[in-house]
Amino acid sequence: LLAHRAHGYGVDLEHLLAPDVPTALSGDPGRLRQVLLNLVGNAVKFTEQGHAFVEVHREHEDSSGVVLRFSVRDTGIGIPAETLPRLFEPFMQADGSTTRKFGGTGLGLAICKQLVEQMGGRIGAESEYGKGSNFWFTLPFQKQVAPASSLRTESSILVGKRMWLVCGPGPAASILEQYAGGWGMLVETAPTGGAGLETLRRASGGEPKPDVIIVSRELADMEGLAFANAVRNDGNFADPSLVLLTLLKHRLDLGSLRRAGIAACVTKPIRRSELHDCLAGLFTVDPAPGGDVKAETAAATPIPAVNGKPRILVAEDNLINQRVALRQLKKLGLDADLASNGSEALQALDRGDYDIVLMDCHMPEMDGYTATRRIREQAAGNNRLLPRIIAMTANAMAGDRERCLEAGMDDYISKPMQVEVLAATLARNYYPGHPESV
Repeated sequence: LLAHRAHGYGVDLEHLLAPDVPTALSGDPGRLRQVLLNLVGNAVKFTEQGHAFVEVHREHEDSSGVVLRFSVRDTGIGIPAETLPRLFEPFMQADGSTTRKFGGTGLGLAICKQLVEQMGGRIGAESEYGKGSNFWFTLPFQKQVAPASSLRTESSILVGKRMWLVCGPGPAASILEQYAGGWGMLVETAPTGGAGLETLRRASGGEPKPDVIIVSRELADMEGLAFANAVRNDGNFADPSLVLLTLLKHRLDLGSLRRAGIAACVTKPIRRSELHDCLAGLFTVDPAPGGDVKAETAAATPIPAVNGKPRILVAEDNLINQRVALRQLKKLGLDADLASNGSEALQALDRGDYDIVLMDCHMPEMDGYTATRRIREQAAGNNRLLPRIIAMTANAMAGDRERCLEAGMDDYISKPMQVEVLAATLARNYYPGHPESV
């Protein structure tokens, strides 16, 4: 919700969920969201350059519950020491001029304090004037008693893979290193494109070569695409998979990405689940043209050609996931058109009629939830035939299906997609008489 605003201000907004934090918890998500939005919104508002960084760590855990510590740090204007003790009082601001410059009533922090305390937690702040602030709060949660099938699992395919990060200093490098290291990957970092190319040259001479390189779109000495082109055009280099790290606000030209050899993109703020699925996809898909998915699944039976084949639109921003979806559909004897975000999906639907839209829930510019609502609104206004919209999401958690249906989606499929599950989902949404349509 705040990433576009932060990036528009030139502020890098990132978040880190520590690997040891349990995620199947019971608490008050509405109040927690309100506190976080207020604190992160302040961090973005009062930071003119640098970053705002949200961290969640485990402070205490036992068999029944856990206490988590949330920290919102920024490199903004900071708060004078004499003001800190009174900061959470109503209508209190560090300097009256901040209201004139940045806006606000001064009530937000007082409300945050009330909400945190109502949930059984504590809240505080640390700051050095002119050098940024750290607002923190702790909250107790009970552990859910959830069936294993409702919990997201991560594959072991990344263990032992070598990753090189070429993304310069800042929170993103630390986040990527912690996540990848937690999955058993061997991680090296380079602060600039030139340093990354030099490291590759040494690897060409016999040192261990990387399996994947994540390169930031903007480096201190070159653009990420220039780095990718240099890797692709130098025959002495190995052939690692290249992943571009970019901001939500950046528009990406798919042709330029393919020419540079970019296999996939990861957007900031970095989502742990999306990063995992992106990297896992690199090692489950044959990168050679025309290659097949390497997942050990039985050959899929094409969907019966009842009343012809459905016209399918795949709305997905990740290049690897696009390729997986198209190849799985091809195995089922089906073709599809592509859209890279919700806005492109709406444009495609304006140009032609589709029977089914496979809609990724998390995309830049316009996510799948918003796009689905727009599709429903537009169809209601002009009496057009509604396509069946099938949600695709990496967050295979309890409650996600309900959220998709509330947005107006007709069905739900979790990523990484299994071709048999895709076949059954398409069948029950396109062929009313099919056994899977119950």
